Amino acid sequence: MAKPLEGIVLSEPIRLEQYDPDGDSYVIFQRPARWEAEKIAELYSQTPIQYEDAGRKITQMNTTPWAVVDREQVKMCLVECNIPTEDGKLVFKPGASCRAPKGAISDRIEVRFYAAWFSLPDDLAEEIAEKLRKWHPPFARGQEAEEGED
Repeated sequence: MAKPLEGIVLSEPIRLEQYDPDGDSYVIFQRPARWEAEKIAELYSQTPIQYEDAGRKITQMNTTPWAVVDREQVKMCLVECNIPTEDGKLVFKPGASCRAPKGAISDRIEVRFYAAWFSLPDDLAEEIAEKLRKWHPPFARGQEAEEGED
């Protein structure tokens, strides 16, 4: 019998040790679907922009900042995070401000995700993105990708 395809793959809870060294703050990720991974690959592409200045042809490469790539990867994969706001509500609520496990990302969820993501302290956003890159190696970049090959 042929090997069956894997279904939706979820991570175990991944602790956020830098943000909450003594607590139990965590995230859970869902492996992106193939079409979603291809959307991320589009962000990595470089688009040449050409123009003339004083009779010289100028070419520059238009690139996507890493912060944007991180944000889109997390939006695509985050399905749970137990970090509360000051009033005790979850910053990322599955199906409201992040995708629900096995669920899609609607326009409403995307808008709420961005609002929540932009409210995070920089170090927390960076740690979440770093945990995702470690859990899902195709998202690793540069030095991280080289270290993962060992």
